[in-house]
Amino acid sequence: MWHLPTDKNALTGREIIALAAKAFNVPPKHTTLSRWLLQIVALFSPIVKESMEMLYQSEYDYLFDSSKFDTAFTFNTTTYVAGIAETAKSHQKQ
Repeated sequence: MWHLPTDKNALTGREIIALAAKAFNVPPKHTTLSRWLLQIVALFSPIVKESMEMLYQSEYDYLFDSSKFDTAFTFNTTTYVAGIAETAKSHQKQ
């Protein structure tokens, strides 16, 4: 299976939140809702209902391996740290 280039340093959701919070100079915050609460909310929210099928991404390790792409092409992959920093920088210009 082919995946586009991915950072080999796989981060958890909390690590990504911490990096983004630091880059935007805000305290890291997040909320986790249980599956049963999401199912109740899904009764009233089409967006939440649609997202229920994607829960596997947060319940199990969801890692991409782009080694096949890396072998076939010469490409510089952007790290999470660099990508988040660049995103924060572009928002500060606005």
